[in-house]
Amino acid sequence: MPFEVVIPVADLRCPKGLPKEQKKYWHLYAPNLIKMGRLTVINLPDFLKMIRLEARLDYIDQALEKGFLEPGSEGSASILQEKKNYHGEVVDIGESLYSKLSRAYHETIRRYKADFGIRADKMGGIYRPEPEPTEEEEFLGD
Repeated sequence: MPFEVVIPVADLRCPKGLPKEQKKYWHLYAPNLIKMGRLTVINLPDFLKMIRLEARLDYIDQALEKGFLEPGSEGSASILQEKKNYHGEVVDIGESLYSKLSRAYHETIRRYKADFGIRADKMGGIYRPEPEPTEEEEFLGD
């Protein structure tokens, strides 16, 4: 019989001093991940990195949204950036730093979520663990 290592879930609680922007994501994901056995003391640092990125992405996306609604206003960002030569003339238009950061953060967060098994079907209240095998299935080995 193979030996299976069981990682203790421990008593995972929202860390003290966690900024409120990140607490929002802790309370969104952590309870279900703990119930599913996906959040343990071993991968807690990765989870904290993921929710930190989620909070930063909120700020970036708010700035981009404000750039769409109120171009040029304070705190807004554009998805495009003008590239100027040394005379100050616009020579090209490219993707802005905010847009690049948004794409990179979305991709990194998507990978973290995949590692934690965060998917719509598992987080939307319809998660169903695998049923226990019947005696017949155990006997047949399937």
